[in-house]
Amino acid sequence: MKSVYRTALLIWVALFSVESYAVDTAFRNIEKVSVDGTGADAVYYFYNQTEGWGANGCASAFSVYILENSPGAKSILSLALTAKSTGIRVSFKGTCGGDYMDVNHITLE
Repeated sequence: MKSVYRTALLIWVALFSVESYAVDTAFRNIEKVSVDGTGADAVYYFYNQTEGWGANGCASAFSVYILENSPGAKSILSLALTAKSTGIRVSFKGTCGGDYMDVNHITLE
């Protein structure tokens, strides 16, 4: 019976540790901001289409997002819009999922 639990645990760890993990992006300019309000909650997207966000292990992420109902989402949106309009570079912290990032932190340079 221990073998079954051990095998199940190893499979669970292998599946979930590869796909998503917390990372920081490089400092980049926000080139585009988009808001998708078609679902139950709006989603705020921030793009750097020239270089991508340069997150270690998430190199193909050219956009990052945060759900409107996430803690701090409106503050992140406000800082991101300020950075976009003034040309200040930002770094995001969040969860990498391959070609996207779900963010929960922003830092202005």
